[in-house]
Amino acid sequence: MSSYKDKNHKGNRPWYVKFYYKNEEGKRVTKIKRGFHTQREADKFEKCFLQDIESEKEYVFESVVEFYLNQKSNQLKESTMQTKKAIIEKYITPYFRGRDIRTITIRELMQWQANELYKKDETGKRVYSDTYIKTINSQLRAIFNFAKRASYIDDNPIENLESVGKKDSDRECVIWTSEEFWRFEEAITDYEDAYLAVMILYYTGLRKGELLALTVGDFNYDRRTLSINKTYSVINGKPIVTEPKTAKSKRVVELPHFLADEIKNYIDLQYKPEESQRIFQHRTGKFIETALEYGCKKIGIPKPRIHDLRHSHITLLGMNMVPPKEIARRVGHSELKMTWHYSHSTDEGQKALIDKLERDGAMYHVS
Repeated sequence: MSSYKDKNHKGNRPWYVKFYYKNEEGKRVTKIKRGFHTQREADKFEKCFLQDIESEKEYVFESVVEFYLNQKSNQLKESTMQTKKAIIEKYITPYFRGRDIRTITIRELMQWQANELYKKDETGKRVYSDTYIKTINSQLRAIFNFAKRASYIDDNPIENLESVGKKDSDRECVIWTSEEFWRFEEAITDYEDAYLAVMILYYTGLRKGELLALTVGDFNYDRRTLSINKTYSVINGKPIVTEPKTAKSKRVVELPHFLADEIKNYIDLQYKPEESQRIFQHRTGKFIETALEYGCKKIGIPKPRIHDLRHSHITLLGMNMVPPKEIARRVGHSELKMTWHYSHSTDEGQKALIDKLERDGAMYHVS
């Protein structure tokens, strides 16, 4: 303890304490308190004061966030966890740093939305898209809901906070017809690895991470299958391979003959590949983006996002009357409603629909 007796004090309260502690900003602060009858009283004050400081630290916003992230780290994939942590550290914690979470009001949360989510650049254009705004806002909501469950707060101001942003982007998916796909492939024959990668994406519906995680051992030429059991991502510049997105994502995807032949030929060109070697070794999604940019510009068609190829595959299967349950199993959807969400209408599909109605009318219509 840091108690002292003031020898020059003439009254009956000669004892005082002098000690150091860190304030909410992490700065070292000196605390002096005088007027104690005994050394025991002075020591007790110091002990209680420091205990109160430690107790208050539990409620500091960043401490609550740290506990929240520690809890989530046991539940989420590393890639998902790193994304969550990056968003919170960049957009949320700096704004509320040092604040007691119990004192944050609905007005302050509304102010955060206005100041942080709807920032504009020098041209007056909003910095973040509606879908990203919703993503950031959802992370703040998750923190406060956790704080309520963990008894950090009694009343949850987030319950009255307006939901902002949009779940789905206004940007329409670019859905390729088979004719557009093969025109594109002819335009990028010089991009050997991208040529195969795009073909796999279009004819299997794999996610980008699933494609990049494929190893030689995942391919079975005799059965014409790909085993999907992992996903590839890059976190803070470091490539990592983890479990797939969901339990349903683990699956075996059957291949048409021509695609199985293309994969085999590509692997055969590699020098003594091991079973654990990635088929597209030393590659991230950039090589696909480059090929999409080049090929689409060359033949004059809209450029899809890589994930749009997954939409195209599901739409292709739907147009060929494949049952939704089979499509969901093939692409690793846990719910059928997600499969419906991925299926899109095309001019080709609408024409086929009308042709079927015309045939039906011609067969049964009585003049």
